Amino acid sequence: MHWSLDKRHLVSASQDGKLIVWDSYTTNKIHAIPLRSSLVMTCAYAPSGSFAACGGLDNICTVYNLGSSPAKIARELSAHMGYLSCCRYISDRQILTYDFDRG
Repeated sequence: MHWSLDKRHLVSASQDGKLIVWDSYTTNKIHAIPLRSSLVMTCAYAPSGSFAACGGLDNICTVYNLGSSPAKIARELSAHMGYLSCCRYISDRQILTYDFDRG
């Protein structure tokens, strides 16, 4: 789970295979994005609220464009050697990821 900078919206991902963007004031779902892999470990919200990212045991960080309806994959970052355990945006154009590569 990760809060947006506006402190109103948050993104969550779980092993039910969904990445969900929430409005915490109304408790409504803004987006419910089906994931290609349900083995998700982390998710992050971009500073502008225009993107969300997630990843996990598939070794891929997938970035979603929340400005389209439905939300679409903007990028897949697939250079990780191990599972993705953390991702955090620095800016809308930069994201830090950490993988567990066993070596």
